[in-house]
Parts: sequence; C-alpha cells; structure tokens
Amino acid sequence: MRKFPLGIQTFSDIIEEGYVYVDKTRHIYEIATQGKHYFLSRPRRFGKSLTLSTLKALFEGKRELFKGLYIYDREWEWKKWPVLHFDFSIFSETHEPEVLERRISGWLSTFAEDWGITLTKSEYDSQFQELLENLPEKAVILIDEYDKPILNYITNPVKAAKAKEILKGFYSVIKSSDAHVRFSFLTGVTKFAKISVFSGLNNLTDLTLKELYADICGYTEKELDTWFGKEFENLAQKASTPIEAFRAKVREWYNGFRFSSRDLRVYNPVSIMNFLQDGRFNAYWFETGTPTFLIELMKKEGFVPDKLERITCPASAFSTYDVEDLKALPILFQSGYVTIKDFQETRDSFVLGFPNREVRSAFLESLFLDYGKNSGSGTDYPLYQLEDSLKIHDLQLFFETLDILFAKIPYDIHLPYEKYWQSLFYMIFTLMGYYIEAEYRTSRGRIDAFINMPERTYIFEFKLTGKTNKNAADLLEEAARQIIETDYAKRFADSGKPVTLLPVVFDYKNERAVVKWKELAQQD
Repeated sequence: MRKFPLGIQTFSDIIEEGYVYVDKTRHIYEIATQGKHYFLSRPRRFGKSLTLSTLKALFEGKRELFKGLYIYDREWEWKKWPVLHFDFSIFSETHEPEVLERRISGWLSTFAEDWGITLTKSEYDSQFQELLENLPEKAVILIDEYDKPILNYITNPVKAAKAKEILKGFYSVIKSSDAHVRFSFLTGVTKFAKISVFSGLNNLTDLTLKELYADICGYTEKELDTWFGKEFENLAQKASTPIEAFRAKVREWYNGFRFSSRDLRVYNPVSIMNFLQDGRFNAYWFETGTPTFLIELMKKEGFVPDKLERITCPASAFSTYDVEDLKALPILFQSGYVTIKDFQETRDSFVLGFPNREVRSAFLESLFLDYGKNSGSGTDYPLYQLEDSLKIHDLQLFFETLDILFAKIPYDIHLPYEKYWQSLFYMIFTLMGYYIEAEYRTSRGRIDAFINMPERTYIFEFKLTGKTNKNAADLLEEAARQIIETDYAKRFADSGKPVTLLPVVFDYKNERAVVKWKELAQQD
C-alpha cells in the first residue's frame, strides 16, 4: 500500500520519505515567474501549508526534490534565496496578544542568526525592516495562516484589536521594504477588509477567486484518476460495487468545492487521503467541529440551516469584510462550509450551498449537538429513536421523542417563528439520511416540510402559537384544514407509497415549545 501524507505538510518530507504527492508545481511555477506579491484564501486543511512549503523548497534551490514533477525541466534559476517563513497557525488562542509580538521577534532573531546578521533594533517592525535591508539577497517572505491570531480573539474585541495592531505593524513592512523583497505569499482562511494586509499592503494579487488557480489546492476528478485510480478500483472491488457507482458515491461525499466562476470542482485532500487509507465513508475534514462564534453569528442573524442549501449573493458579498462587523455568510464561504454552486454572469452573482455530503452532515450535526447539548448518545441518541419510530409508523413515540428533544434546547436560542422549527426538522432528518425539503411549492400552495422515507411519505404543516393570539387547538384545526384543502398529498400520488398528513403546532410558552399534533386520514 502506498504511503499517504496524512498530517504531513512539509514538501521535502513528502518527497524524501516516499509519500504520494499530487503534482501542483505547474501552478507554483506560474506564480513564481509571473508576479511578486500574492494572497490565497482557502478553507483549513486544504493544502495551503503544503503550497507554501513547496514554494520554500523552490526558492531555496532544492531542484532534486522536484525530479519528475512539472517544474523540474522548466526555465528557472535554481539558486538559494533567503526564505523567511512565518507560521501563525501555531499561535494558540490561550496566548495573550503580547505573546504574538514576542513570537515575531523570536522568528526575526532566528532568521538573522541564520544569515549572520546582528539586529540592533528593539521593536519587532523595526527589526523586520533591518533584517530585510541587510540580507545578502532579496527576501522571499512566506506567511502561513496570517489571520489565525485575529480569529483566535474573534469574540474578544479588545484582544482582537491588539492583535490587529501588532500585525498591522508587521505586514506594513513588506510594502515599505518592497525593494528588498523578491517574492511574498500569504495564506489564510479569511480576507479582512480593514487591516493593513489589504489596505497598506494593497499590492497583493488575490488568487482566491481566480479561475486559473481554482485547483491550486484540492484534487480534481482527473487528478483522482491519475494518482489514485488503482486504489479506487481496489476499494470498489472490496465493496462489491461497480467502479462507476463507487466513484459516484465518493463524489457525493467529498467532491464539490468550487472557488471561482469557472465550473471546476475539487475534493478536499485530507478527506480523500483519509478515505483511501481507511476505506470508510466518514466526515474526516470536519472532525474539529464548527467554531462557536460562527454558530452564534448564525443565531444572531436568524440564519436557518436549510437556507444554506442555496443562497444567491453578489460576488462582493464574501470577498472582504470587517472584523468589527462580522457576517456569517463570508465566514461560511471562506471556511468551506458553503461553496460556489453556480455563477450567474449577468448579475455577477454566485449561488452558494453545501459542497458535499461530508460537510452537510457534519455541519448540521455540529449545530444539532450545539442546540441540544444534553441530547444523549448511543442507543439513547434521539435521532435513532425518531428514525425507528417513523419506520414502524409509531407517531406517538415520534412526537414524544421530538418533545423531549426540543425541551433540551436552551431557551436563549429559541426563535418564535415557524421557520426555526422547520430548520430543526431539516437538520434532524438530513442527519438521519432521509430526504426532507422545506417549503416545497405546489400548484396550490407550499408544503412546510415533507420527509420521503422508503416505506412512507410524511407531510407536515407547521403552526406556532407565539405568532398569534390563537390557542393551540384552534391552530391545529387550521393547519389540518390547510393541509387538506391545498391537496398537498397529490404531489406524491405516483410514488406508490402511503402518505401521512401531519398538522403540527408548536405551543410556545414559558420559553419552550410543546409539540401538539394529530394524524389525518392517510392518503393511499
């Protein structure tokens, strides 16, 4: 079995120790020869650090590492440049901002020692400038996860402001010392609008949405064929599944990330490497869960989860943003929870949505567990009980379980409108693997939600007492009349399965909702 570089982000280690390396050096060569200052935003664990490490090896003149790769025989001056590599990904949220300043000074002192330079300045920004002015050649500056120190303090404005000021002084040196810089490349998850990286350092070429570099990180379908074809054949054979069907399932789980108007989709490298090693479909990329601050932003904005299946927005909506006025959508995009599904050229707008099953299921589970932190596990896990109760058509057990589940949800996230409860249904049944669609339009109205299970279809009509002066009993009758009069069941008449109509009322009192329901005559 070939060796997959799980957890290894150093180009030289991958090559020298015989790990699989998918050749991305065509992009590396183009970047190194066609420009000077670059920025790239990609989700975490997507290959940004490996990109920087490959650039480092190139500018250090280590030609032997590139043998057999695209760049090896290209026209390039294989000389050693002074490479200054700053890795902010190691900066912990437990550190105070002052630690960041000391860490930068420590890096600069190490670089100076490596090149036989004595630094006389005391301030980190002055030290940086002094180092650049005294190196024997122009410097190559590589900065990994430039935004990590800011993201660490995203919910602490005072510390975030301090980190910004430190970074502002550091990054501004790159532009002011441009005559001493051969090349610079910054990576990060986010693109903030109002720190000097994108104001004082306004000569960066942003590759984030460039069509030519849509696949600089991540694996294309063609690359999977080229580099991992044999492994996929072996796994398909082991699963007794035709290769095309097996690959289709792999695409469903791990493909779908798109980073430009060009319709080119890529796989997350970490997910593919883990999958090839384990041979199991699992949510590998998402193992660290959703950041708490992002969940809080979504709640604050009323960002219901099923909305993330399809969002249309102008291209400018997620290109830059202000750390003092964070919005959920750009963070969702730049951190990889949603991706580009389509580009509408006439409106210069993007349609965003979940990239694949891995991200969708893991993201929703993270939200679900956050909403109901004491919801149990194992055989008591409520999703299993809900699924089993619908399989045997035990609606009493289904709604009792649902009632218990909703009771565990903290009152401070309850939003008194029907869309919130629809979103909970959406999360629950998406996680269970059944198809649910909220607010499906028919010729005679909208179905609030329906669930297509193998044995039966369930159609729901929701009402909420918190929106009206009507009592729960009256609203339940109103929901029943509406679900019958609009003939929602007709939409599923050709399915060959029985259809169950379920008017449901969320009786919102005392900061919690009690579920009231009834089953109407089945439509067979």
